[in-house]
Amino acid sequence: MEEVNSMSNTGTAGEYRQAALGSIEVLELCLEKFAFTELTRQQMNQFFRLSSGPAEAENITRRISGVYMAFLSKTNFKLKTAESNSLLFTQLKQELEEIKTALRELD
Repeated sequence: MEEVNSMSNTGTAGEYRQAALGSIEVLELCLEKFAFTELTRQQMNQFFRLSSGPAEAENITRRISGVYMAFLSKTNFKLKTAESNSLLFTQLKQELEEIKTALRELD
């Protein structure tokens, strides 16, 4: 997976949006490639350590975290073709699209 640059401290909506979109890109790659690497974990942890952002950032970060945790805990990594994975990934992709919409509306 490609490395996604994110900042350790964001203050503006634009900077936060860029970091959040980077983390969403990482999650989309996880869903597409059915993969999770140490680099992925590091990139997501870096995003979760962001110290500031716009007021709405906390809710968006919580939603991204929910997708991340659902991917890790509910994916059947032993059986890629499991129907439960297909249903889960469809749900998670939809949530990521909704989060992108919320990011576009940040002030």
